[in-house]
Amino acid sequence: MCRDVQGDTPASSPRHEEGKAMIELLQKHASALPGIWAMDTARYLLAAGLVEAGEHVAAVGCEEVAERAGRNNRRLAMRKPLLVAKQGRRPTGLLGKLVARVMARQTAAENDIVLELLRLDPADCVLEVGCGHGNTLAKAAGLASRGSHCGVDFSSVMHRHASRRHRGLVREGRVGFHLGGSERLPYPDRAFDKAYAVHTVYFWGAPLEHLTEIHRVLRPGGRFVLAFRPAEDTRFCATHPSEIYCIRPEGEIADLVGRAGFDAVDTLRRAVDTKLMSFIVAARPS
Repeated sequence: MCRDVQGDTPASSPRHEEGKAMIELLQKHASALPGIWAMDTARYLLAAGLVEAGEHVAAVGCEEVAERAGRNNRRLAMRKPLLVAKQGRRPTGLLGKLVARVMARQTAAENDIVLELLRLDPADCVLEVGCGHGNTLAKAAGLASRGSHCGVDFSSVMHRHASRRHRGLVREGRVGFHLGGSERLPYPDRAFDKAYAVHTVYFWGAPLEHLTEIHRVLRPGGRFVLAFRPAEDTRFCATHPSEIYCIRPEGEIADLVGRAGFDAVDTLRRAVDTKLMSFIVAARPS
């Protein structure tokens, strides 16, 4: 059931609009979903700051949930629960698919900036580390139309989703999606001209190990872009549990990139929508 809470959120706020989209998705699939899906969806809605839900959204009906979404408790919803944070790190099951869909929308702007910073040439071979839904790699394939491109992700849910969503590019041999971790990339030395990773560095227990692997698979002169929200974004730190997200200062990450063997390390900081984003642009020495 859903329980009334105190506090007001403007009906036109981005959080409320996102909540309506999630509720519409739940309505569309409700008849085919087991009870655990309803529970997980309720938890997601709470994490998005939309509604405090109990065991099952379906118990009170989606319309009731939508109505109460405008009266959510901001304080309770402020901190992303561990359940959803874990899904952000490594999506699993039905909830993982939902969270991944939301993440694809929420991170589209910074992914587009990364593609600009890569300065893609038509024949470039591109690697995305933590490719998730694969949408950004598909865009890269359109910009570097004569190259071959690879995406790696350690979530089997995301690997299947990306492979199916972009099966046309996969069949043509232009894009390949691989299941694996970036601490040991499944590619030979000097295989790529460009590489990038967006919102992945928080989940690397030993970032230098991952960065060294990316350096290994880049060709001399190859360009690398790393995008993330830094510890300087205090709101991001406050709302994402440290048990899952290891959020480091921008300078520390830039130093690690240099220690991994990259040079020409340049750091850019931009406000993207409501987020403070850092972009580190580096190259493997020629």
